[in-house]
Amino acid sequence: MLTINHFFNSLNLTKKLISAFLIVALVPIAIIITVTINTASNSMTEQVYSRLDAVSEVKQSAVKRYFNNIENKLNALQANPEMATIATKFIAGFNDISPSDSSASLSRFYKESFTPKFKQLNPTKQSLHLY
Repeated sequence: MLTINHFFNSLNLTKKLISAFLIVALVPIAIIITVTINTASNSMTEQVYSRLDAVSEVKQSAVKRYFNNIENKLNALQANPEMATIATKFIAGFNDISPSDSSASLSRFYKESFTPKFKQLNPTKQSLHLY
């Protein structure tokens, strides 16, 4: 404490006044800057959360519309009296195929139909490796 008093007493009046004005000016400026930064940070955080809420509502609405659209399509299919007959025939068609037949049929399709057509459309591509 003695050194601070000794230092302060050794200054001339001009330096004492400049020091006092600097202290009087810098303390409020520091307080104002702190409050401004805190307010800006809170404002930005609030703005980001409000935008995220808006995006969330838009996505939620899109998902609801999608499922409503699917539900409407299913209701339209259900209302069609021929749909039950078509579905029964479709399922019966798969019941007649054994797994080994479907695997052989799929392999034959890739070797005889898909690969030649693919090579024709993509002549510079790597050759297909059939597994």
